Amino acid sequence: MEESKKQVFMIAIVVVCLGFAGFIMYKQFGGGGGDGLAEAQHLVCTSCGATFEMSTKELQQQMADQPMMDPMMMSVPKYECKECGKKEAIIGMQCPQCEHVFIPNYNNTKDWYDRCPKCGYSEAEAAMKEE
Repeated sequence: MEESKKQVFMIAIVVVCLGFAGFIMYKQFGGGGGDGLAEAQHLVCTSCGATFEMSTKELQQQMADQPMMDPMMMSVPKYECKECGKKEAIIGMQCPQCEHVFIPNYNNTKDWYDRCPKCGYSEAEAAMKEE
């Protein structure tokens, strides 16, 4: 791959990861009162497919137990699945229309990241149409 293409690709990866981190921070600590620690997060296990909830406090405890990641690796944090026990669960999103829990597709540049694979609804798209 050409050096300029590699550089553009790396910048795109960094932008996507920063967007993902910002989204997680907003979902955990933004959006109104409270300390955000009791709020439940939806998780999806990439190993067994289970979906479950975990409090922000539990997520933070599991993150504290993980070894420090190399900032250049930019990997998605994984949590212990409540069903199979493997550390393969990642933070998901629940569709406000059909309540299906899924993994947002931040790599898809041709569609909305939050498009529900079950019913096709995208909250981001709906919000954009309202403006």
